[in-house]
Amino acid sequence: MSFGVSTAGSDVLRAIEVGTGFGKLWKLSETSDVRVLEDTFTPDDPSYNPNDKAMTQIYCRL
Repeated sequence: MSFGVSTAGSDVLRAIEVGTGFGKLWKLSETSDVRVLEDTFTPDDPSYNPNDKAMTQIYCRL
């Protein structure tokens, strides 16, 4: 998971989408009811990049 600023200047979150196992980029101003679940899974996104090029600044990575 990464939290930062998109190339368009918006706060964004890159996280695993439940049920798919793949990362997705969400614009935080367009999201609601974001939750951290206790469910466990093994992420399987071969394109995950901790230096996400969709973000000009990364505040944190988990």
